[in-house]
Amino acid sequence: MLVGSEPEVLILGNLEQSISKRSFPVYAEEIDAGFDVSSLTAMLSEVACLLNITIVGGSIPKRSGDKLYNIYCVFGTDGKLKAKHRKLYVASCSPARDVGAGYVSWGHSMLVGPFREVLATTERKAIIRSDIDYSQIEPRRKNLPLEKQRRGDVYQLVDVQRLNSR
Repeated sequence: MLVGSEPEVLILGNLEQSISKRSFPVYAEEIDAGFDVSSLTAMLSEVACLLNITIVGGSIPKRSGDKLYNIYCVFGTDGKLKAKHRKLYVASCSPARDVGAGYVSWGHSMLVGPFREVLATTERKAIIRSDIDYSQIEPRRKNLPLEKQRRGDVYQLVDVQRLNSR
């Protein structure tokens, strides 16, 4: 059990069982089949509801038909899936691994602010905790206006799910 104030958000590192291209299809779970088929997402949903926290489930190998994806799932305090995002790579999260699997990859997990300030870190297996100052969001967005720097003349943002459903 965590000591001190209870967290509102739990962000997990990569949860995939392997980084090997060959084993990715072996471990991939069905995205669209529902929680009764996908044991990992069912467990994350149950824990989010049980602990009344939002869980950002680390990069999970998922299958949709004959296609494979790396997906992040966000579960709300009610256990319901609030969002899923394909191909997100969070460079500062450490992957979870079966330590008996031969190649073991572990990271130097850390929570990093928008201007590369390290809010919390560890060099060993541990849970890191940090407060996030939400009052800093607006000033940071004004100082680094990424939303205004999009180049529509160079690239176009496309809703891939909508295109694939046609």
